[in-house]
Amino acid sequence: MRRKRRPSILRDTFKYKIGGYYGITHNLKRRAGEHRRAGRQGTMQQVGYRVTRESALAWERQQRRRA
Repeated sequence: MRRKRRPSILRDTFKYKIGGYYGITHNLKRRAGEHRRAGRQGTMQQVGYRVTRESALAWERQQRRRA
């Protein structure tokens, strides 16, 4: 039995990495500007595809445990 895919509209959260910091956001451009204004160094890069907020939060917690 095939599992139904969730509608892409629910996949509204990006996972990203900048330097050694991992995070999640709905708007990569805005978040990159916030990091730049805060004086953080490094280039922001998207990690994976857009995901649901719940899975993004789980990923973020997992990254914190690794650090």
